[in-house]
Amino acid sequence: MKKFLLAIFPLFFISFTAHTYSPNFKWLGSDNTFKIDPLTDGILFGTGVALNGTEFLLDNILDVNDKTFSSIPSKDTINSFDRYFMKDYSKTIDISSDVLVGFAFASPLLFSATNLKELPTITIMYLETLLLAKGTVDNLKFFASRTRPYMYYENYPQEFIEDGDWCKSWPSGHTTYTFATAAFLTYTFSKYNPDSNWKYVISGTSYAIAISVGAMRIASGCHFATDVLTGAIIGTAWGFLVPYLHTLKVNNSSSLSITPTGFYLTKRL
Repeated sequence: MKKFLLAIFPLFFISFTAHTYSPNFKWLGSDNTFKIDPLTDGILFGTGVALNGTEFLLDNILDVNDKTFSSIPSKDTINSFDRYFMKDYSKTIDISSDVLVGFAFASPLLFSATNLKELPTITIMYLETLLLAKGTVDNLKFFASRTRPYMYYENYPQEFIEDGDWCKSWPSGHTTYTFATAAFLTYTFSKYNPDSNWKYVISGTSYAIAISVGAMRIASGCHFATDVLTGAIIGTAWGFLVPYLHTLKVNNSSSLSITPTGFYLTKRL
């Protein structure tokens, strides 16, 4: 938590500056762009809470998949692609990736500071995105129980054995969150400012951060390459899907219906 607070503190100062000197960006809350809807948001938020609650119940309360570490496994059991990129543990790179994720987490709220009255809409959509991304990743980690790369080396970190984190490699949570943020920022900002050249700067910067985090997770020995690639796909999917669903009822031009037989999109002409 301290690392996270240290990472995002500079952004609060920048947010204040951006709000004072912003170039009149239009951000969130307009019925012409995104719309908060009780049904859609209830389903998205409820699903996110359910996913996180399920993993917490199974892993922390019921100990359904309580694995114990006995000996260092052989690298020969790893596929050639992952084996080529796997690294020993680096605490410095691990902590650095935590700090970079902190900046990524705060970035959507930083840009929404250009118009504070739009903050509730961006906060709701972003919270739903992170809840769904985290719930998806945590459940996959729990059921896959993949051993992390650093456990294949002699000097593995003992503290991760004690807290059970050593067998939660696939997929990469850090990568998922940063790619979710990158997709979320790119989509929402572009929707509000389709003619602004800033959308290229925001998209390029956010994806550069996400890619850097993914690379650092591999270099730190915390994840395999396939962990990172999977996290990038999951994060991008939720980062795009959540704000996209909030455009379906804009100006009552379209609606999302959910029935026992599936999801239906109706568009009024």
